[in-house]
Amino acid sequence: GLGESQLAEFGLAINRGTAGVLGLVQTARSRAGRRKGLRGVELTPEQQADTGFLRELQQLSGLMQEMYLVHRPNVHFDAQNVETGALSKFVDTATGGKYRPLLQKLQTRWTGYGMVRAWEDQIAMASLTNDLAKFFDDGSSFTSNERWRDLGVSEEMQGWLAGKFKDARRADDGRITSLRIEDWSQSERHQFGVVLNRHASQVVQKAFVGELSPEMANPTVAFLMQFKNYPMLAAEKQQARNLKFADKEAAAGIMLNTVSSAQARIIRAYSVAAAKPESEREAYLEKKLDPGQLGYDTLLYMGIAGMLPEVGKLASTTMGFNNYYGG
Repeated sequence: GLGESQLAEFGLAINRGTAGVLGLVQTARSRAGRRKGLRGVELTPEQQADTGFLRELQQLSGLMQEMYLVHRPNVHFDAQNVETGALSKFVDTATGGKYRPLLQKLQTRWTGYGMVRAWEDQIAMASLTNDLAKFFDDGSSFTSNERWRDLGVSEEMQGWLAGKFKDARRADDGRITSLRIEDWSQSERHQFGVVLNRHASQVVQKAFVGELSPEMANPTVAFLMQFKNYPMLAAEKQQARNLKFADKEAAAGIMLNTVSSAQARIIRAYSVAAAKPESEREAYLEKKLDPGQLGYDTLLYMGIAGMLPEVGKLASTTMGFNNYYGG
């Protein structure tokens, strides 16, 4: 399923030093508060504050709970194109046809993909916001000045953002509990929302319009290139960016992404083994948890690795090597 696979990006979502820990704690409290609210149980002051803060970030960025249901050309075939050829009709039928939107929603709900992705988006946004507060406090942010500029936080933007963060509500531990966005102009909300979106969509990868070639948006090409558009985009959006900066954030990202990806693959192995007949479980786990196989599977699901696994597989197969990459 997609739920445990999406956990592979968890390490990148929290890659923000101590601000990452704050973001993780805030999202955990917010989610606990929402569950209590559904049961009619009163929230603690901390849960109320963190829930309100996460709601502000969602309003600024537009990354709501249902963002994973957004219309995507490579998922929803162009239903308006009545005059389609045999290949187009085959692709449409093979990917669910008119039932595709329903199947997509069921899949993201049942596998936990949507829940995990929304959680990671919120952690990424909360972590970045708390790190920006540290930047304006004393310049001790985990994020470097070069990285801030890359995210769109220019010197001009820093001028008015510093005042907004000075007016923000803070808890005793220094975390932001409210940005008081009701006092922000629409232009200011939009600009900061773009920053949050850029960061969240880098670490919890999501393609913006124009980041992939037009061919990859073609339903037939996307169908034939299943599971390849992610590493192709990651090669530029994550790998090339981190190679360019080559800083502590890149080093920490590699370490955390490796850990979370490995954990995701282990969870995957045990979940699949549980669905197999008891007589086959031990052999399956022995194969999937072999250090070499686990290492390859870990690298395969690391966004920060980009196209390395695919290139390694192509090279190994071409040279006739019988290993995890090919043969």
